[in-house]
Amino acid sequence: METTTAHNSFYETDKRLAFLLLCLLTFLLLYTKKTFIESETAVFEFLQDRPEGSFLQIFTAVQYLTIPLVYLWKFTVISFVIWVGCFMFGYKVSYGNCWSIALVSEFVFLIPELIKIMWFLFVDTDPGYDTVLRFYPLAAINLFDGGLVQKRFAYPLKALNLFEVLYWVALTYGVHTFAKKKLATAAYIVASSYILAFCGWPFIPSFTIKVICPQKIPSPRLPPSPLAPRPGPATWASSTRFPPAVRPRENPLCQNPTPRRHPANGAV
Repeated sequence: METTTAHNSFYETDKRLAFLLLCLLTFLLLYTKKTFIESETAVFEFLQDRPEGSFLQIFTAVQYLTIPLVYLWKFTVISFVIWVGCFMFGYKVSYGNCWSIALVSEFVFLIPELIKIMWFLFVDTDPGYDTVLRFYPLAAINLFDGGLVQKRFAYPLKALNLFEVLYWVALTYGVHTFAKKKLATAAYIVASSYILAFCGWPFIPSFTIKVICPQKIPSPRLPPSPLAPRPGPATWASSTRFPPAVRPRENPLCQNPTPRRHPANGAV
């Protein structure tokens, strides 16, 4: 009973305070990662005094400013997916409650960011920029060589990690708290809504790239037909073996024109 009460109080916290706390913690973690890890890589040191360095600074500032907007968009979409799953099973869970579930469950993803910072500050103290971008603790991408993984498989392997599974558990407990149903039923709701969408979402970018930018298949070059006419001696000068500027021209002084006949007496 006490555990259920704790779950209720945890998911029923003030959404404004929880959202501000989440944005503040995300900003602190992102600032620490940008300042003490990414800025110390060789790429940033090389581009620091170049025009590209100012572009990276602008991009970092945009990342700081768009933290609330990204979270608002993410929670709006995820809460709608969970609300549709609850509606399909016939349980009345309001959209505001689904928004609270998505908001509280998002705190799980702060743990891997903290582990990532600690890893590069104390374990791998001289990483490359690509290594920092590819690294994600307890993810499936760590089982492969990051340099050999194709870009279309990099994001799905990075998204499949232990903390994503913990996020599913947090969503399940949230649905269980507001729907007042068994955990198994809440797990079915989350599996048929969010997990189903999650399994298809990582492959959408690669599918979109294939549709928008398909690979051009070169058409086969057929051999020339044996019945095609071949250029003879008379057409040698007009062939494409010489460019137009250097083609040999006929000398008009060497020509032997036919004599004209007078129309009256037929004399030359």
